[in-house]
Amino acid sequence: MLFLQVRFEDDSDLQKVIRDKIDDAYGNTDGCNPILVWESRGLNGEDLRGDGNHTVWGALQSKHAVDIPVMRIPYEVHCKLTDEDLRFIGNLRNKRKEIIKKSMTVKDAIKYITDLASKKVPVYAQSNVEALSKLGFTNRQIKNILNKSDHIVKTEKEQLSSGRLFINWSASPYKRIMEKRVELHDRHDLGQCSVYSSSGALAVDRIMSHMYKTRTRKCIVIIHHPSVAHAKVWKTMTQPEWIQKFEWAKINCEFVEMDMWTDDISIKEIENAA
Repeated sequence: MLFLQVRFEDDSDLQKVIRDKIDDAYGNTDGCNPILVWESRGLNGEDLRGDGNHTVWGALQSKHAVDIPVMRIPYEVHCKLTDEDLRFIGNLRNKRKEIIKKSMTVKDAIKYITDLASKKVPVYAQSNVEALSKLGFTNRQIKNILNKSDHIVKTEKEQLSSGRLFINWSASPYKRIMEKRVELHDRHDLGQCSVYSSSGALAVDRIMSHMYKTRTRKCIVIIHHPSVAHAKVWKTMTQPEWIQKFEWAKINCEFVEMDMWTDDISIKEIENAA
């Protein structure tokens, strides 16, 4: 069926969630919003799908789906509407919520499970499976969450005290703390500049550009880690490699790492330590 696409781009993750939700319900699609179909709207009088593309493509990927609910709009109802009107209606069905709230993420769920593990609750306990299901995760997501949590429990035991929080240095209030650290080391009067960079993608071009712009001969690079895995790769592979490259090129560059973990209530202490 021809369709109107009102979104800027397709969301593959959303399609997968719809697929998994349908599979978890063994093909039952009663929980899906009806697909909007404008009857006889096509150039040759064929029907036109006006909304629900992600639902359709998610259902097509499902192992069990055989049909999905449809809301058909007769031609005489929409014949005087322009295509722009139809697009507005499609967007209206996806309008932003008045109360903006981010749904629980897989990372949030992993923290929840590892916090429970610190209280001696087995990662694969049936209570965890039931809790994650009630929180809206699919069976596939639950398996992924438990497997990742189990890996963390086995490899990062020292960090699993209850209330431990992995720091996202690109989010508030931590980003400002990192920026203050950069300001502290940015001493052009001493021939020294500073920038921050993720260990997952060292911004060498930004380092060199900043040194050139400030006409400084030394750069303090403040490193933050997007994940525990990235931190391990940084310490064992990435940092030693770049130290050698900078030494060979006679570029005076020093790395300073930000902490990865904090207690939920210790933001004040981190600000003071910045």
